[in-house]
Amino acid sequence: MSRKKTVQYNVARVALDFSSDTLTPVLAFLRLSRAGKKAFLLESVEGSERWARYSFLGTRPYLVFKARGKNVEIIEDGKTRNLTADEPLRLLEEMLKEYRSVAVDG
Repeated sequence: MSRKKTVQYNVARVALDFSSDTLTPVLAFLRLSRAGKKAFLLESVEGSERWARYSFLGTRPYLVFKARGKNVEIIEDGKTRNLTADEPLRLLEEMLKEYRSVAVDG
């Protein structure tokens, strides 16, 4: 990657593609979340489909954004900030604008 691209982007995506013949997304999630580690599972189910085309799993996030009603809790580097936001998703959207990653084909 050229130095110019490195300056433009501040997030690197790390991905692994594999067939899930023997490991379901839920089982993979359970393995990631062992020992109380924070983990997440996002499925790409759309409309009335029964099966997700893609599953996105992650663990040990560096930032956690929690919202319930107008109350927002942001946990970053072990520090918690509590905020009030009329539209928490707009706040999240604004926060995400600072992250730029390289577009990947497909």
